[in-house]
Amino acid sequence: MMQELHHIVEKFWAGTATEAEKQRLLRQFMQDEQAWENSLHSDYDQNLQSDEKPLTDRQSSVILARLHRQILGEAVIRPVSTFRQNWLAWAAAAMLVLIGGWLFYQYKPTTTTTVVAKPEIRQPWRLTHKTNTSHSVMNVMLADGSTLKLQPGSRVSYYEPFGKPSRNISLTGDALFTVAKDPNHPFEVLANGFTTTALGTQFWVRARESGQLSVELLEGRVVVRATPESGLSLADAYLTPGQAFTADRTTKQVRIRRIGEARTSIRRPPTAPSAPPPVAWLRFNKEPLMNVLAEVGKRYNVQIEANPADVQGLSFSGTFIPSDSLRVVLEAVCSMNNLSFKQDADKVIIRKSPE
Repeated sequence: MMQELHHIVEKFWAGTATEAEKQRLLRQFMQDEQAWENSLHSDYDQNLQSDEKPLTDRQSSVILARLHRQILGEAVIRPVSTFRQNWLAWAAAAMLVLIGGWLFYQYKPTTTTTVVAKPEIRQPWRLTHKTNTSHSVMNVMLADGSTLKLQPGSRVSYYEPFGKPSRNISLTGDALFTVAKDPNHPFEVLANGFTTTALGTQFWVRARESGQLSVELLEGRVVVRATPESGLSLADAYLTPGQAFTADRTTKQVRIRRIGEARTSIRRPPTAPSAPPPVAWLRFNKEPLMNVLAEVGKRYNVQIEANPADVQGLSFSGTFIPSDSLRVVLEAVCSMNNLSFKQDADKVIIRKSPE
């Protein structure tokens, strides 16, 4: 066995060893390094006792340089002029160690490090409810940058994180929506069986427990759709700024009209002839604020006082249904114009909100 391995070593120095022979040499060397060294010293001692003529200093120098080139590459090694005979045995053993090291680094198995990607941690969906139990407007900021002014007694529900991947919100009551633009994620409000969808706009939605719904568009464009919950089958209603959509699930009446103008009926199912006419709604379309306050005071039979300097140049657009209370109307009008109010028994005082 050792003789065969010595033969492979000779082929290694001659540059004719195959890859399989080199790997075999490496495995054998790593299994018993001490046996290799002892064998090499023994061979050397036998050579000294034989009749062979020992190498001259120059011959030894040439052989050593050749060994260096085999193991370490073609780097230039300066020849050594003199050698002691006992050093040659040590050098041969050292060369064998170098063979093992060289073979090890040439043929050691490569390890592959597998990087396992950490799974993406998704935030759990959380249903959020916000109810305005106060007597003033509640400002709600959504994660997508949209805002809404939630009127007293109103409630909204939506899933958080809002806007990923959808922007759906449910409303009971009144709210003014200012929607952040996002063409890839339409903003949808569900109220009383109807959906109002927008990309980036400002609009009012008023939903009553009695089944009445009003959508008033102030800016941009929206589309109102009936869901099966509404009990109505309607074509999609597209609104432009200044238009309002109204629906009554009880009477099955649906209308599209200009804010402040006469109502245009797009569907009027037959009603009983004896039905009393509905109470007029309050409608304003960019009406000067002094005129709005005068009309509100007349409707609710209350005196409204305002400093002309505080309301000069201000206007209001919106619609109020007969069931809206005076406080709801005042909250909506004042919140749109950065005003505040104080209500007494028979008088309301309007003031500019503090900065």
